[in-house]
Amino acid sequence: MERYMLVRQQLLELTDTMADAVRYLEARLLAGNEVEQIKGMLVNITEALYEVEKAMQPLRASLPGNRVYEFQEQLKRDLQEILTLWQQQEEELLHTKISGQFVPHFWLWQEEVGQCMTTEEVQHG
Repeated sequence: MERYMLVRQQLLELTDTMADAVRYLEARLLAGNEVEQIKGMLVNITEALYEVEKAMQPLRASLPGNRVYEFQEQLKRDLQEILTLWQQQEEELLHTKISGQFVPHFWLWQEEVGQCMTTEEVQHG
């Protein structure tokens, strides 16, 4: 049980770090930075998302009914579309995709992760 408590705590810390990265990403976009300048941050967010997904696997059966995995899949699709737009050098569409879809989807996902990681079922799972 202690191991699961540690995993949950680390997951919440990682999603908080990801939130800091998303805030930074938003600020850079609002400041008019080119996507090339924020590419590294997108890579870090993508890698962290996959780490969260991997870490949540052992907890999956004990998670209460939630939409974490649905939101997580949406984020992965968003990131794939962002990569495609970046490769096609579609700067304007890329900004729209990041700020209009990825960022709001991220906040929904993070909230859902926080809720399911703090429920009684998972704490005693």
